Amino acid sequence: EYEITIGDLPENFDYYALGHLHDYHRKECGNGCLVYPGSMELFNYTDNYEKFGKGFCVVDLYGDELKIDRVSVEIERQLFDEKINYFELEDKLQEIKNEILKLDKEPMVDITVIGGDVESADIYDLLQYALKDHVLNLKYNYVPEGKKDLDFIEGGSLDAKKMLYDKVNEKYDDENISSLSVDIYEKLAANEIEDAKIISNSYFNEHYGNFEDEKPIKDISEEENSINDSSEVDEELIDNSFEEEKSVNDDSKENKKQIKGSLDDFF
Repeated sequence: EYEITIGDLPENFDYYALGHLHDYHRKECGNGCLVYPGSMELFNYTDNYEKFGKGFCVVDLYGDELKIDRVSVEIERQLFDEKINYFELEDKLQEIKNEILKLDKEPMVDITVIGGDVESADIYDLLQYALKDHVLNLKYNYVPEGKKDLDFIEGGSLDAKKMLYDKVNEKYDDENISSLSVDIYEKLAANEIEDAKIISNSYFNEHYGNFEDEKPIKDISEEENSINDSSEVDEELIDNSFEEEKSVNDDSKENKKQIKGSLDDFF
């Protein structure tokens, strides 16, 4: 779930310097420019890295116009991005450790272990014992027997999140919905079901109103009956008005049900 949106940013600034994301991003924001310079260390391989590499931004705010120069840097620290079968884990870790000991700088390590049927904590302990004293950053993912790792194909790899984003964007042509699908995928992949539901409901309520809290048509009818009892308003006019409002509400609720139904498909 996004911590901040474009609408949350104050207006009328020339330059918005943002952080936390490891990839480089730059886009127009009002009359200014919004930039994520990205990290100067490689945590994982992405299309963004293949296109832009790593670097930092030099910003000049003193001239007549904003000037932003991005400076690329060479990656000196090695990244081990490995997919390992559980039953080969100990041997593979020893191979990785032997390679690491030859390096001048501690590397970044990202390991996905596939197969077996053990606790994720046991995998974590094994990786820590083998590598923690020799790496700068150790990231891991465990996919037990019977569960699919959408980021892994035998003999190669694919970017499941990018595929999901592109597919949803192709259907809905809406970057917000495409990003939502990736956010929900990440939570479901981590078995964080309740968090995924919170993201889905939060998006729905923000963009389409709170369907569950919508006032029932029965209440509208009761209010109009009260008006009939307390004033001499033309009954035929009220009936026509009520039918029109009921029709609008029915259409609105049906649209919301369809939209929410599509979000519920993620579960």
